Order: sequence, then C-alpha cells, then structure tokens
Amino acid sequence: MASAIADMGMNKSTMNLVRERARLKAYFMNQSAEAMALLEEGLNQPGIDNKVKAELKIELGDIHVLSGDIWEASLLFSQVDLDFKHDAIGHEARLRNAKVSFYSGDFLWSQAQLQVLKQSTSKLIANDAMELSLRITDAIGLDSNDVPLSYFARAELLRAQRLYDRALLTLDSLVQEFPMHNLGDDVLYERYRIAYARKRYIEAAGFLEKLLELWPNDILVDNALLDLGVLYEEKLKDNDKAKEFYEKLLFTQTGSIFVPTARERYRKLRGDAPDAPEEKKPPTQHP
Repeated sequence: MASAIADMGMNKSTMNLVRERARLKAYFMNQSAEAMALLEEGLNQPGIDNKVKAELKIELGDIHVLSGDIWEASLLFSQVDLDFKHDAIGHEARLRNAKVSFYSGDFLWSQAQLQVLKQSTSKLIANDAMELSLRITDAIGLDSNDVPLSYFARAELLRAQRLYDRALLTLDSLVQEFPMHNLGDDVLYERYRIAYARKRYIEAAGFLEKLLELWPNDILVDNALLDLGVLYEEKLKDNDKAKEFYEKLLFTQTGSIFVPTARERYRKLRGDAPDAPEEKKPPTQHP
C-alpha cells in the first residue's frame, strides 16, 4: 500500500489508499501521529473532490478520538455536517459529533443532534441515533441523575480509544455504585464489544447470551441476536448455533433493520438458493 502511494503519488486517484494506510497506522501500528499527518497531507492536495475531503475528515476525526483529542474531532465532524447537511455522509458526521458530545457528558446537546438523525434516510444511522437517544432518556430518568450515564460514557470512550482495562474498571465502578441501574444491558453489551476486540470470542458470546437472558425485551436484543449469529458463524465455527440466533431474530424481531442481513446469512447456512422463498415456520426449539 505504501509503495503504491509512492509509485502513483498522492493525488485524487490514491485517496482511498491514503485512508487505508492511515487506518492501518492508527489502529494496527500504534502510529496515530503519522496517520493524522498522512490524512492532513491528503486534504491539502489540489483537485480533491469535496466528498472525498469529507471522507478524509471523518477518518481524521476518528483518529483524533482514538488519540484523546475529542474536541478536534468534533470540529472536523462539524465541518462535514455543515458541508453535507442533506447527504448521508453529513448525517454520519453528525452522528459521530453526537457521540463526542455523549462522551464529554453533554447529554442534552447530544440528544438534540440525535433527534434530527432519527429521520435520516440511512436506516443504520437512524437506528444508531434512536438507540443512543433512548439510552440517554432511559438512563437519566425522572430524577435527572446523569452520574451513572457519565460513568458509562467514559467507559465507552475508553473502549473507543482501545484502553480496555480502564474501560472495564469504569464499568465495574458503575455496577458497584449503581447495581440496580437500567444501564445493565448496555454494560453487558459494552463488555461484549471489549471481549470481541480482544478476540475473546467465547467470553464475548457469554455477555450477549446473558443480555438476552436478563433483558429479553430490550432494544439491544436484535443487535445481540445478530451479533451472536455472526460470532458463532465466523469466529466460533458453529453453524447450528449461528442459525439458531439468526432464526430467532427473524421470528421474534420482525421489525428490526437487521432482518435482511439475518435472513441472507440464515439461508446461506441452510444451503438455500439466493432467491429461495422464506420458509414460514416457528423458530427451532433447543433445550
């Protein structure tokens, strides 16, 4: 990749390579400063399309979050949001900015941005916005106590920065100080994400299965079912278990945006032709 950029030069036709190279440096080589310098160089190239610049800015903002400079990240996300207000990439930038506000504990401002994003034409962005918005509303509650949510936001930021031990300690403190708080499902999902990032896949599956057991009607159930299916299919190599979770999502979470993905994966594991009609039957019962 580096040799390709060197051979072809840094220009508008190599910007995707620049982004990939920056991502590799930041997330796999612990070279965030070099990654940011590479993206800045890309942004300064003449003749770069505005949308490509927006993509570079979002990538740069993500790396600033990784490095701990969330305010510089917010500035970059805001620029993209302003330049592409009615475009999916602008909505993606606004969602990231809402998360930055969430990380910093500015929950009301985060909520204001999320309200707009619930109407996004991108179903994934609208879904993510709704989930974060509901988390804020439910966690603060009638007593307006945002301390537990502040703990959680701090843990989520630490996880995004790959400071996993510190993130887990923060989650432990949250559970210890507020043992009956309704963030319990979010805590389990966050523990899953950390375990997955550390390639501890059996442990990761355990957190999701516990979430399904303790919060069977929660907003995160469809996420957990799809994640478990993918986890068992791709990492734990247990296709029967994977089909079980895909099937449960299909028949119990019919309104989920993840239904098409679960259906496609389920049919592939079952050996159906791509255009085979969906089989109408109740989910398989397992002991």
